[in-house]
Amino acid sequence: MSGWKIIEWSQERARGRVESGAGVLDFDAAIADVDDFRVGESIELELVRDGATYRVLRIWPVAMRYRPPGDFGSADRLDSAHLEAFRAACRTLGGGDAERIEQAYVRLSFDDDGGSEAILVGDSPAYSTSPHEVRLHGLSYAEFSLALECCDVRLSDARERAYLASRTDLTSDHIALTLTWGRRCGFLVGRALR
Repeated sequence: MSGWKIIEWSQERARGRVESGAGVLDFDAAIADVDDFRVGESIELELVRDGATYRVLRIWPVAMRYRPPGDFGSADRLDSAHLEAFRAACRTLGGGDAERIEQAYVRLSFDDDGGSEAILVGDSPAYSTSPHEVRLHGLSYAEFSLALECCDVRLSDARERAYLASRTDLTSDHIALTLTWGRRCGFLVGRALR
């Protein structure tokens, strides 16, 4: 079920509360897929009837997070100019949210000179020119299939950047994107968004 948001969350108490137009429900962390919910975050959940109300069976964030096994140390933070470029890309692709692109279509492109880029298309695959298309140039790492429909795209967090730094060169000058679709995650690393 969608349309639900986290209105309270305590990692220490291992309890939270969600809300939608249907009402408010409490949940226990034992049934949560992650332990780092944020107040205001959109979530998905499974419910079961419990008398006159419902009980949460399972809860997970709409924007899934990749949690690599083990500790990969740390990685350089993203340069602020790239952060602003990503926020502009979010606005270009129709997202009111400047932190992620919802329901994007992603495809990789390779040229004869060995160059590559990821093409992010907003709203519909029918859009193929500006302003509904953003390109991640200088692609140096991709961890997903060649074409992906309907995924959410956001900047990789610090833990994901550390994981990616163990796989490829990753400096503050590299843009690392996390792609989520369903309960799966993938990654792209490149040099510039245009």
